Amino acid sequence: MLRRCTLVLLILALMGAQIAIAEEPDPDVGSASIGDSFYPALGNGGYDTLHYALDLDVDVAANLIEGQVTITAQALHDLRAFNLDFAGFDIAAIVINDQPATWDHNDHELTVTPAEPLVTGEEFTISVHYSGEPRGLGLANMPNLIGWVNYGEGVFVASEPAGAAGWYPVNDHPLDKATYSFAITVDDPYVVAANGVLQDTIAHDDGTITYLWAARDPIASYLVIVAIGDFVIQTEEGPDGLPIRNYYPPRVADIAEFNFMNTSDMIAFYNDTFGPYPFEAYGVVVVDASLGFALETQTLSLFGADRVIGSVGGMEEVIAHELAHQWFGDSVSLSTWRDMWLNEGFATYASWLWFEHILGEATLERRITDNYELIAADARRYTLDITHDQILGLVEAMPLADITLPTSNVMRVTELLLSGTQDEAAIAQQTALLPPESMSGTQLLTYLKLLPVDRVTLKSAEMDELFTLLGIYDQMDERPTIPHSQYVPPGDPVPRDLFNRGLYLRGALLLHALRLEVGDDVFFEILRTYCDQFAYGNATTADFIATAEDVSGADLANFFESWLYDPVMPDIPAMGLSVAGE
Repeated sequence: MLRRCTLVLLILALMGAQIAIAEEPDPDVGSASIGDSFYPALGNGGYDTLHYALDLDVDVAANLIEGQVTITAQALHDLRAFNLDFAGFDIAAIVINDQPATWDHNDHELTVTPAEPLVTGEEFTISVHYSGEPRGLGLANMPNLIGWVNYGEGVFVASEPAGAAGWYPVNDHPLDKATYSFAITVDDPYVVAANGVLQDTIAHDDGTITYLWAARDPIASYLVIVAIGDFVIQTEEGPDGLPIRNYYPPRVADIAEFNFMNTSDMIAFYNDTFGPYPFEAYGVVVVDASLGFALETQTLSLFGADRVIGSVGGMEEVIAHELAHQWFGDSVSLSTWRDMWLNEGFATYASWLWFEHILGEATLERRITDNYELIAADARRYTLDITHDQILGLVEAMPLADITLPTSNVMRVTELLLSGTQDEAAIAQQTALLPPESMSGTQLLTYLKLLPVDRVTLKSAEMDELFTLLGIYDQMDERPTIPHSQYVPPGDPVPRDLFNRGLYLRGALLLHALRLEVGDDVFFEILRTYCDQFAYGNATTADFIATAEDVSGADLANFFESWLYDPVMPDIPAMGLSVAGE
């Protein structure tokens, strides 16, 4: 083997081939990824951003930006170069600590090299001067990204999960939150709304106006909002003097004001339920466009006029949902996009709690039952039959002499095949004599032949699991597509399907099942503790589980394992709910 490898290398060398040798990462260069395994293209390492100052001149009619973004950051280790996420635009200059820097701009990645290396712990500023037309992003293995949208009559920004890099240079991941200030200059009579609190407006002799906004609390980049348009501004005072400012297009202002009239009461309810509202202001901006979605941009949630017009008096659930995100997602932000259910499951359940509050417990129970049955019915549509002989035939076709299967796989296979006809005791007796660690392919076939089963009906996800456990898929050139329920387990989303309804509905049902498991007092104490402990920071699913176990004093590992990851949704016995039905 050594001689053959040497010969191959010699031939390549004679042919003039260049042999790439993997190098260790340079410790003095910030990583081009923050380390999110779900979306590895997002974010960057080596520094912590502290503040973004966005100074943008916007030509709405031409959809052009001329801007300077100044970022204050701190070096986490010695840096002779680092990356920002930034797509498009012509870059005129980059300055670090008042010294010109050099850069390389490759599609989504902007690599910046300061004139003098940065040292660990050093606080520094980087100013990027740029111009051009903002564009949407399209990154591999991610849902469609939006970012900056010019709809003719105005502009809005909706960046989840990664559109921010399409209009300003940024460390584009929730793990690196920062405060923001905005100086947005537009032609009169456009109005600009943004995160935080309006500080001032400055009219210029050339007919433009600069709007100065500031947000004192850290924001994840996908939650940054700039909306430019013709707006009617409605203000009120919320609980504890909280400023509420809403921006509505004139043609829907009256309808919008009616739809959002309960916002203050919702905030008061959530204050009591989750803890004090975490930010300095709240409100909504309704843009005169058809969005098909709403987004919980921090302190100023985004809605489309289509939703307002089509839902007179019927928007309460989505309004409550986006408001609840100010606690779940905005204040307590994700550490990884894989944990999206921490945002959407919590906000969905919070909106159901609002209806329980105003309409009574029976209303919540109907929500739980209806949504459980919706997912259960969907799961029941995807059931498949397979006979004992068909299973044996698939196994016999495999190269049994080369196969070794973990005993844990065989135990789960036994559960899948016998759970419809045998009780737990019988299944345990069946598996008691299995070898402790593994089985050969021949032993597996002999064991399967002895199982007391003729035909089994499995959910598509269970059939998928059966073939995976037995190693049948490993023997196929092309894995077959088995139709699945459209509602994925909340802890196991797919990158291209980040907004799968399973994260919303199964995530909300998980929280109600937890409430039934630990009782109301403990459940709401868990939520308040979670909101307080991770306020203005980041959390993971493991963090929430640890909080739930600490507050309840219970071992909830099996509960969360089944609700988060089992392909088949667990039963809720206390409410008589089961995927299997009656």
